Amino acid sequence: MAKKKTLDTTAIIFIGIAVLGLILSIVGMFTPWLVNVEAEFAEGLFSKGLTNVQEMSDKLGLEFFPIGVVRTFGIIALICAVVATALVILEKFGIFKIEGLIKLIVAVGVIAVAVLLLVFAIVYITDINNYMTKIGTPAKYLYNMGIAMFLLPIGTAGSGVAYLLNK
Repeated sequence: MAKKKTLDTTAIIFIGIAVLGLILSIVGMFTPWLVNVEAEFAEGLFSKGLTNVQEMSDKLGLEFFPIGVVRTFGIIALICAVVATALVILEKFGIFKIEGLIKLIVAVGVIAVAVLLLVFAIVYITDINNYMTKIGTPAKYLYNMGIAMFLLPIGTAGSGVAYLLNK
């Protein structure tokens, strides 16, 4: 007779943290990244508005941080969150286990992607707002950071930390 694998309290907590991180990452990917309450608009990571801003800056010869880098790291961060969450679940159910240096490299890599995404997103919004200020746009029409700009990196980092601390 096969013995059933039972989950202890710490296993449930680590799975919960990893799944919560994944949920935050998914929500962060598809909610507004840049918002302006005064002008009543919000731009998601893959919205046409951000593409238009990038095309306009390219035509004018402006040096903006490329939105493509932010989008690429957003996708990579979501994939990292999925992988880290899956590894936590697989390890807790005893199906698959990575130990030692490889586990450390994977976990730190996931966390590093999250940090880089946040830095790139902040640099991008700063570039846009600096340009808009130079051309005389009133401050009330500048972009603000949307909640998603933080949800995706925090969720990815949370999944990475859950995997790193998972025993």
